[in-house]
Amino acid sequence: MRKRALFHLATVLAGIALTFTAGMATASADTGTGGLPILHASEYQVAHKCSVIGSDNLGNQAVVCADLETEATWDIPGPTYPYYVWAQAEAYCQTTAGVAEQCANIGMDAGYANQADGLTAAQLNGCGHAAGDCPKTRLYAVTDYWEFDSSWGCSTDPGSEFDVWGLVVGSGFTQIELPGSDKTITLGTSNANDGPNESTGHYYICF
Repeated sequence: MRKRALFHLATVLAGIALTFTAGMATASADTGTGGLPILHASEYQVAHKCSVIGSDNLGNQAVVCADLETEATWDIPGPTYPYYVWAQAEAYCQTTAGVAEQCANIGMDAGYANQADGLTAAQLNGCGHAAGDCPKTRLYAVTDYWEFDSSWGCSTDPGSEFDVWGLVVGSGFTQIELPGSDKTITLGTSNANDGPNESTGHYYICF
């Protein structure tokens, strides 16, 4: 497996792929060892998991989403094709009715991990204050991608590099300042689903 510089691939395709998620994980019914779901890159499948991590007395909520994105390349000559996976973090503010609001400030860190190597790629992004206004929808951070080859088959060994997950990294790396109250919500062990981090959960990545 090879790690490559991201260039424009993930930033373009991530936005396209997320239009198919409808706010939920998009995965096949296929499962591997341990019952872990499989994401098929040939079908551009994604995993998308969002959680409210805190709120204020004005009814504003801080939300983070952890994503895994897949993509297959079909236009390279040869009997096999490369395919790719990367992680994306999202952060935004909303009302209790689910209406998106402009956050006062966001700092967040996306992480990509696999069972064989642990956390192998991360990417920071931020907005607000000196960094300029936050978007009125979502802020994204996208990691480098990992390249596989379709000739390798698909391992569903839970200790392999095919066993991957996406993270919004906690431990102070991800903070959201809510509008109006200026209350800052920090992602950590008290409000995350994977230790101090918000995770997609584990998936096997196959062609």
